[in-house]
Amino acid sequence: MASINAVPLTEQSKKPELLDPKSLTKIYLNGKYEDVDLAVKYAQEAFYGPWSKLTGLQRTECFHRLAALLEDELVPVLSPDSSTSGNPVSIIPTREKT
Repeated sequence: MASINAVPLTEQSKKPELLDPKSLTKIYLNGKYEDVDLAVKYAQEAFYGPWSKLTGLQRTECFHRLAALLEDELVPVLSPDSSTSGNPVSIIPTREKT
């Protein structure tokens, strides 16, 4: 089970929250801690299952497809990071490349 500071996520509030450093207001994310638990579970199953059997070329193709999907959905993916870091969405991709 996923945890933050050794407290299982399912025992914390129902919706994950982040703190906006500029306004010091809480930002509630779409989803629940149970969603995080499921994502971790499925990622581990894939990593130790099908992913471990893929060749390097097949893994590369998967990452290229993921990159294309992320480009299409860049603003929704980066918005929580923007809200908590104070950086505009437009500079986050360049910040990560350094």
